[in-house]
Amino acid sequence: MKKYQQGDLILKETKVPKKEYGRKLNHLILQQSDVSNHKHQLINGDAILYEGKNKDEFYLIVNSVLTSLVHEEHESINIPKGKYFIYGVREFDPFEDVIRRVRD
Repeated sequence: MKKYQQGDLILKETKVPKKEYGRKLNHLILQQSDVSNHKHQLINGDAILYEGKNKDEFYLIVNSVLTSLVHEEHESINIPKGKYFIYGVREFDPFEDVIRRVRD
């Protein structure tokens, strides 16, 4: 299964059935910064975004041949037709003994 990464965001092909997806969202913003207002966003293509079971996790269905994932500080990535699980990069802090989400 293919994986795509843009900064701290990962899209991984999935075979999870659509019935497992959460609520359909009416936007294609995968992540937006509270500080800079920069966002990972899909443009130029037919795609549908769904909530995942956990905060900051999503499912994506790309219906067109390609859609573009754009961000103000990263190169654009072409995402081909398919189903994807979207989640953030995580890191382990050995001093605090916690796993946390990496943020751009």
